[in-house]
Amino acid sequence: MSELISPITLLDDHGFWRRLFVKREDLLPKYFGGNKVRILASIFSEIDIQDITRVVSFGSRHSNHIRVLAAMMLERDIPCDLIILDDESKKSLAEGNELLATLYNANIHFCPSNEAHEYIDSHLCNLKKQGEKALFIPGGGHTVDGANGYVLAVDEIIDQTRGLDIDCIFLPTGTGTTQAGLIFGSKLRNWNVKIIGVTVARSPERCKKEIRSLLNELNKRYYTQFFFNDDDMEVVDNSEKPYGAIDKDIVDTIRAVAKSDGIVLDPIYNAKTFWKTERMIKDKEYSSCKNILYLNTGGTPNIFTKNFSEALRQ
Repeated sequence: MSELISPITLLDDHGFWRRLFVKREDLLPKYFGGNKVRILASIFSEIDIQDITRVVSFGSRHSNHIRVLAAMMLERDIPCDLIILDDESKKSLAEGNELLATLYNANIHFCPSNEAHEYIDSHLCNLKKQGEKALFIPGGGHTVDGANGYVLAVDEIIDQTRGLDIDCIFLPTGTGTTQAGLIFGSKLRNWNVKIIGVTVARSPERCKKEIRSLLNELNKRYYTQFFFNDDDMEVVDNSEKPYGAIDKDIVDTIRAVAKSDGIVLDPIYNAKTFWKTERMIKDKEYSSCKNILYLNTGGTPNIFTKNFSEALRQ
């Protein structure tokens, strides 16, 4: 994965009186970029795909995971079934990540989120009966192999930030895979940095549970016995900005960062996380953060949707 390198940019201070850097994962040079490129590249570096006849996964219509997985499977000439957990999607035009997944020749299926387990189990069972050797990948690439992509990325970040004295990293946290990798990687490299996840969908409690599970798996993988307490797994609630909702705060944040720094944050993951990060940096609890790295996990295709266009006009 040596070709997967993204730059770090110093931002305008946005009135924080802090140094704020952005790790531009949105500029990773494959599949429209984003953290799912590292996560899925890491997963497939650990898998022998010779006998696999089909790959199956799931996500929302906004999911960066479905877009990247569809592109990777097209490149490898492996059929890809993607289950969209939104029964309303089939009634509307494909756009953003869903549109790209379709263009990458993925087979799109729709399922209400409350029926996901039964639908996926049934789909995999039917494929097995048909003689398929299907590989199932959890949504978001939420596996220890996926998290290892960001364990390895820590070396890149440390190398790029030498002399910058980074003390805090903020990032969107969905499945917890990226954050778990960063936490473990920083511990492995004895890098004293505070890693703060901001929820994009799940509750902080659910995120922490998933992160802890991955950290335990990473300990086994690396034959380490690191102890992680709750302070190591900081996840901040951002449920005031529901998943997929685009309000004035989100639009204003996208406008401001685009105007000052030329970076277009996506409306589903990073704009809402950056909005929350701004408020946390100004909060007394985070006043000790002087040199901050924000991990832009990507999602640029979500700019090109009807919902965002309509929000932009309001």
